[in-house]
Amino acid sequence: MNIRQLRSIPIAFQILAVLPACLAAHIGHICSAARLRGRLARNLKFIRYTCSLLSVRMLACLLLGCFLTACVPLLLVGGGATVGGAVVYDKRSTVTMASDRDNASRALAALYNDPEIKSQTHITVAVFNRLLLLVGQAPTPALRDRAYQIVVNTAPKVKRIYNEITVQPSLSSAEASNDTWLTTKVKSAMLAEKGLGSTQIKVVTENKSVYLMGLTTPKQADLAAVVASQVSGVARVVKLFEYEQ
Repeated sequence: MNIRQLRSIPIAFQILAVLPACLAAHIGHICSAARLRGRLARNLKFIRYTCSLLSVRMLACLLLGCFLTACVPLLLVGGGATVGGAVVYDKRSTVTMASDRDNASRALAALYNDPEIKSQTHITVAVFNRLLLLVGQAPTPALRDRAYQIVVNTAPKVKRIYNEITVQPSLSSAEASNDTWLTTKVKSAMLAEKGLGSTQIKVVTENKSVYLMGLTTPKQADLAAVVASQVSGVARVVKLFEYEQ
């Protein structure tokens, strides 16, 4: 068994597996009855401690499993923009989530397979409920349009493609870091806003523009946009929501 296989074994079974070996190793080195009693006492303490630790870990794993069953994060594939805040209580079907993952992966892979787009542009793909968002920068309108057409041909199952790629040089590292900070501030502001279900909203930030995605109500969408627009540093807010029937 190699290290990778060992790490794949749950900690509970690892502990149970080494307990007999630990006891045997200790007892095998005992030379007198007095030392035997001392060793057994220490081993007993070790076993009690291990069992208590095992119970805590099992409980933690159980709770984590329940949490992950109820809360499915959104997968987004991106190369540039800051995509923040998993959609905790996802209202999409399992089939739709799988389709979103597939569309995002296919679109990004197709873009990266184009040498000019890969080397000259800075593009991110985000998909939610078969709505696809393209953000980033391209040096020419031709490359911008080519990127859009590649995605159209690669992800035919999406309902709509929002092409928000701008014609300009790629962002600097400082500008990208600022987008990361803006995403954090927007998500924090939404979380603090009373009456806003921020756990159902996805935030994508590119060049100070904040894009909001999710499946929600018009009232919640408007409130989210207002909260995002009031965050210092945000230049504009774009709503890309789908509304519940």
